[in-house]
Amino acid sequence: MVTLCAQLAEGYEQLRFVRIIAARLVERAALHPGERGLDVGTGTGHVALDAASAVSPDGHVTGIDISAAMLAHARRKAQDASLTNVDFQEGDAQTPALPDASVQVVMSASVIFFRVCPAFYTRRYWA
Repeated sequence: MVTLCAQLAEGYEQLRFVRIIAARLVERAALHPGERGLDVGTGTGHVALDAASAVSPDGHVTGIDISAAMLAHARRKAQDASLTNVDFQEGDAQTPALPDASVQVVMSASVIFFRVCPAFYTRRYWA
């Protein structure tokens, strides 16, 4: 999976539907300034970056993904947009390295479709 993501990272930016889905997800999340969010399977950061704008100036968003190549794009986009309230971490969606109750909103655009056991994956965040 990591190798596939690395191969897709560059072209992923050109996929219009990814940007549309991200914008709609952030809209539906109804984020408020000051909230802390998590974007699971952030990829190149579309959801995390939109969410960071929504929770600014005092909120924060963390994006996690297993692909270093995807995260490199996300970090570059955050820097280009001068967003300082977002960070990106390499990690597995099923075992996030975050303290319990450290976020208020969990978002994921499509990573759940790539998990072997979606029920386990979602229970991790609702427990």
